Amino acid sequence: IQTLIFIVLIPIIYLLKTHLQLGHNNYKINDSINYILLSVIFNIYIANTLVILRYSFQRTKFIILSLFHPFIYVIIIIMCTKILSLEFHYIFKFNLILSILFSLLSLYFIKKHLVLPKRLILPRRFISYSIPMGFIILLSSLSPFLERTMILHYFDNDNMGFYSAAAKVSLLLLIPVTAFQSAFIPFMMAKYKETNISLTLNLLLKIFIYVIGFYLVIISIFSNSLINIFVSSKYSLTANLIMPLSLALFLQSLGTFLGIGTVITAKTYFRLIAYVIAIIITSFSIIMIAPHYGLLGVAISVLIGKFIFCLLESFFGQYLHPIEWQYFKSFLLIIIPVTFIFGLSFIPVSSNSVFYVLPLFLLFYSASLFILLDKNERFALLSLAKSFSS
Repeated sequence: IQTLIFIVLIPIIYLLKTHLQLGHNNYKINDSINYILLSVIFNIYIANTLVILRYSFQRTKFIILSLFHPFIYVIIIIMCTKILSLEFHYIFKFNLILSILFSLLSLYFIKKHLVLPKRLILPRRFISYSIPMGFIILLSSLSPFLERTMILHYFDNDNMGFYSAAAKVSLLLLIPVTAFQSAFIPFMMAKYKETNISLTLNLLLKIFIYVIGFYLVIISIFSNSLINIFVSSKYSLTANLIMPLSLALFLQSLGTFLGIGTVITAKTYFRLIAYVIAIIITSFSIIMIAPHYGLLGVAISVLIGKFIFCLLESFFGQYLHPIEWQYFKSFLLIIIPVTFIFGLSFIPVSSNSVFYVLPLFLLFYSASLFILLDKNERFALLSLAKSFSS
């Protein structure tokens, strides 16, 4: 169904590209847009496979597909920029090839699930769940294309290369997020009917925020080094984009966590509504902010859109399946690393001092987590560790 929808959307997107005259006078930009657009359809199969692997408890295949795909893409960026010294549009060309290969691997991983339905008329509950999820996957695949298209509209191909470099480095945040989600969602679907589930969920939420928060601090502090390692020193000016883009990914994953009620109740059209509103707000923000603040304005616009998604998804999830979330304590755990990062941006720390400041922050952040955990949660932490180890 998603493939058919995308086939319908391709002419519309190409008409939009022609109307905006993107790549009209530059074959490199035109090729880049085409490569990005074609990559989307293969990324749809990868995203769908990740959903199937997640809910069928196939953690090893899920981790292989979700982590190796972006990891190899980072390797491609390094080879193109630091070793082969190729121009930026080759990155998107190799990304298309990579997406094709991993889409084939994804189909192989779920080959036992690829069967013809016994009847053409599917259950209503299945349709109401799967079609919105299909559109969500489609929109999540098209979002990067939309961002880069708007960058090309307001800026040039070099700026798109700068933004792409920062966006790919920020994807490092997905490593712990993916590892957590591979265990959390199947666990949640199996345990959500238990009476004391709120205690376990709040504990998981705090641990999730703590781990991702510290990871966010590391990525932000070493953003210049990460750009130099994974891309090139000539992209070092884009280091200031990594923090807002990483925080945007953090908020999106947090919204998926807090909005688990949309999945539990199989009313995924609420999540689709949140996605659509977030994309509209992101696009509007780029139009309003990017001309004045450049690429930083684009990154801030993406952050605003993900923040709105987090709020809406949390609201819808709570409305559909109420859970006694400890919002205030969770909010404090988010504010601590974000405040620390903003503080460092105004008070630059030398490279040598970082190795003293970072352990102090970790000590303070860990103490904050310990204070924000109540007695029952500390006992639950021990039992939870035993549950995941078994």
